[in-house]
Amino acid sequence: MTQQEIRKHWDASLYEQQEDYRHDVDLLLGLLGGEPQRVLDAACGAGRMALPLGQAGHKVHGFDVDDSMLARMQAHLDTGLYPTVELEKRDGMAGAWPGGFDAVLLGANLLCNLITGGADYTAAQRLFLRRAHEALRPGGHLFLDFDCMDWKTTAWEDTAAWVCFEGADEWGTYGRYIVGQYEYDADTRICRGERIWELQPKDGEGFTVRTTSVKHFPSWADVQAWLAEAGLRQSSCLWTTSLPNREGTAAALRCGRGRRSWKLNGKREPVQAHRLPCFVDNGDDASYNS
Repeated sequence: MTQQEIRKHWDASLYEQQEDYRHDVDLLLGLLGGEPQRVLDAACGAGRMALPLGQAGHKVHGFDVDDSMLARMQAHLDTGLYPTVELEKRDGMAGAWPGGFDAVLLGANLLCNLITGGADYTAAQRLFLRRAHEALRPGGHLFLDFDCMDWKTTAWEDTAAWVCFEGADEWGTYGRYIVGQYEYDADTRICRGERIWELQPKDGEGFTVRTTSVKHFPSWADVQAWLAEAGLRQSSCLWTTSLPNREGTAAALRCGRGRRSWKLNGKREPVQAHRLPCFVDNGDDASYNS
């Protein structure tokens, strides 16, 4: 087994073990309502969002490009507990997505965690929003969740390395995933930094992998412009308080081919029990509150 296979399996396992928050899922369940909806989960990973939506009766189509994540997701589907969930391997950067969905999910900071394959990061982010729009049926809506907007420069002053994940996977590989020191350019909003994996397989020699991460954190104005460019129009929004130590706002937007949107606390913050007014403007005078 190669070091890359060991690392990918460990990544997928630790992500599923430790990224176990679900307030965004609970909010989605409330917003989607009781009637089954057709949902597209882009970059679905191991099914953190797709599986509970499927359990609730929604028809979920998930895609991802990571074989280790897909394997974990498929193992869940093989239990037979999720008959309304289907899965495919797909590179979201390559070609059109399936269409006709009531909802498209771009969750968990996906917009800031794209694997661009060397493409311009801003172009890739704009492409993903266009793809999401194309995948929606008329009157459908987009869920876009990320907590990286409008950070002030001071939010980037602490550039010390920190451990993101630490633990063992099912193969007995123990390791740490470290976000290394980084540099942030406030003008371009580009963050460059090192990513480090220190892994010790159960049987075999330990090894270290180092890569360079490049991410673009768009401003609120950027996102609004890209949504409009893609044909998605914001119709309502709930602003929230700043996140600890970040001096900015986190957001989840709900837009439906230019129909509706909202904002809420960041992914690790508890969601308040608000009834958020969401409005649909598709020419049919349709509207509702969730």
